[in-house]
Amino acid sequence: MASIDLEQHSNPTIVADILTQEISGGLREDRLSLYSCFLLNQDALRLRRCGYRQAAWQLPLTISGVLALYMQRLVALAIDELRVAQTLTDWLVEDLPLLKARRPHFIIGILGDSPGSPPTEQELTLLSQIRSRYATASDDDGPYQTEVFPYDYYAPENVLLGRDKTTIDKTCVDAEAENLMLQVAEWS
Repeated sequence: MASIDLEQHSNPTIVADILTQEISGGLREDRLSLYSCFLLNQDALRLRRCGYRQAAWQLPLTISGVLALYMQRLVALAIDELRVAQTLTDWLVEDLPLLKARRPHFIIGILGDSPGSPPTEQELTLLSQIRSRYATASDDDGPYQTEVFPYDYYAPENVLLGRDKTTIDKTCVDAEAENLMLQVAEWS
């Protein structure tokens, strides 16, 4: 990881974008563990929320943003991080009314009128089917869950369905990720 100077940025969404780039690059280059990326992504989501919840930034909540919150929630459930999952559930309940986009999208159908409800087997199965058809999916129907963390490195819907036994090692946080989290904490 190149040295990152977060102090030159005042906009929390820019810092969130930097974190997202580091997560994506860290996974692609196999220099960050999934758990480290999960922790970094939680920071990125928290900062991104500032962009659409604080009047100073006036950025809209997007379908991609809702999908990112939901997929992080599924990862949290899959790795038994229940407090984090509850935080994400609360964020979805608070934030969904801010979504201005009204086009049909599978994540909006899943969340429906009760974004705080636990994911059902039917919803997880739908997500699994969408993931398996991603290569042939229409761009018009996106964004898709492989376009937000955990991308195609982990399929929490399949883990929650019991179809995938992949585990995430939560015993160690990469030094690079730890350093970046400290920078974010100091920036905040």
